[in-house]
Amino acid sequence: LELGYGTDPAAALRPRVPVARPHHRDLSATARASASPGVAAAALVDDRGETVVALPAGAWVQWDLDRPVRVTDVTLTAAEPVPLGSWGWRGLTDRGWRPLHPGHAEDLLADRTTPFRLREATPLRAVRLVAHWPVALRQVELFDLG
Repeated sequence: LELGYGTDPAAALRPRVPVARPHHRDLSATARASASPGVAAAALVDDRGETVVALPAGAWVQWDLDRPVRVTDVTLTAAEPVPLGSWGWRGLTDRGWRPLHPGHAEDLLADRTTPFRLREATPLRAVRLVAHWPVALRQVELFDLG
């Protein structure tokens, strides 16, 4: 057995795993939440995911950001399975509301946090989740992961 250490023997002992990315705070935790009548928007920011918020078809939840912020990623934690197409995203820019598009599409499984990267990287003043069909969610998070 021969080991080649090169000119710096200590370099061979350093781990060769990628460095973890820095922590990014959940933008929804500091935003002002509002919702359709009868929907408890604030409960969707519960990091423990112990509450269930039912959104009937047509209901919405909105997060108003304190300044225009780029939102690159969102996560949804469903309380029960949710079929693809049951929800949609909208973002408020300086030019008004526009649809936001996740980079991929999938059903939501119960009690699993599902991440979605948004195709748009436009600074937003607000983000709105709209239920096209009834959905039951535990948590929603918004991030700028750069």
